[in-house]
Amino acid sequence: MNAKHYLRLFGLSLMISAVVIFTSAVPVSCRMTEEGIEIYEGDTSGPKILAFTVQDKQCLSLVCTEKVLLSDLLVQDGDESQIQVGALDYIDEENAVKINLLEPMQIGHKYVLEGIAKDTAGNSLSFSLPFTGYNENPAVLALNEIRTKHTAASGVLKKAEYVELVVIKSGNTCGIELFSAGDGESEKYVFPVMEVQEGTYITVHLRKTEEGVVVDEDSENLELSSAEATCATAIDLWAENETPVLGETDVIILNQTMSGKIMDAVLFMESGKTDWKNAGQRQWAALAVEEGVWLSGSTKEGSAVSDYQTPVRTLCRKAIPQLDESGIIKGGKDDWAVVTTGTPGAENKIQIYTK
Repeated sequence: MNAKHYLRLFGLSLMISAVVIFTSAVPVSCRMTEEGIEIYEGDTSGPKILAFTVQDKQCLSLVCTEKVLLSDLLVQDGDESQIQVGALDYIDEENAVKINLLEPMQIGHKYVLEGIAKDTAGNSLSFSLPFTGYNENPAVLALNEIRTKHTAASGVLKKAEYVELVVIKSGNTCGIELFSAGDGESEKYVFPVMEVQEGTYITVHLRKTEEGVVVDEDSENLELSSAEATCATAIDLWAENETPVLGETDVIILNQTMSGKIMDAVLFMESGKTDWKNAGQRQWAALAVEEGVWLSGSTKEGSAVSDYQTPVRTLCRKAIPQLDESGIIKGGKDDWAVVTTGTPGAENKIQIYTK
């Protein structure tokens, strides 16, 4: 496993951003990156935080550049209520500290860990680290249908792009993110904190149409939305994008930030193309193959063919996948095809389109 991938698991996977202030003679500013904390001005003699993870519902972990002692620890939520901090387990050979909490976090709740880290030379670091309550029962979703095309008339969006998913394992969707590698993670859709049951279909509408009712649903309320491509027996969710977010040549990623691993992916390319459009697609295609989620390769030869899509003809998975013995959803180019008629929120009709 390369260093960049290792650090993605520890930092980026938990949606953590951080603001830290060193209490040294020279002011220091820094920011959290995929590689940890980056110092960009001032003294660097004090301790620095390399990784911060939520390990389970009652345990947090810090990894620093050197051995530290923690003090003045406080875990607080947005309502200014607190979770009491219990014992601290120092793992000196790893410069790590496990922070045990006296009560469990709430799934998906927003918290902040505050405190002071002091090294053996007396240099200290005050930190404030936001995090999300641990999801002890994560749902497993699979990508099932993709509409890359849209229609508009007189400036009014009639049909929008969507990604349909099916629940493979019951649980909570907290921590799941969906994005197009072509548009980048900045345009990602973050799933709400929501319990879902195996077999349920979920349609993420990537833009809001201007006709019909557009309301986020959950497993208890399936008939709130009435816009185009909604389904009364599926969960309809709505992204906030205002511009198209999918291409006919693209890499779609379903990411589980709690584990830091790709949950599912689909790579598709038009037959007239020879390579991915940008570095983001190339990077995520390679990572999907590296993690064993996409089996047929990260180049054009290993990608599903996406020709002849329209707002009616969509790219569909031929059969609902199963988790393997290691809990991974696997797929490849032969599992996907453009079909004559899309079925958002319902079982796919596999009538493969031929010109």
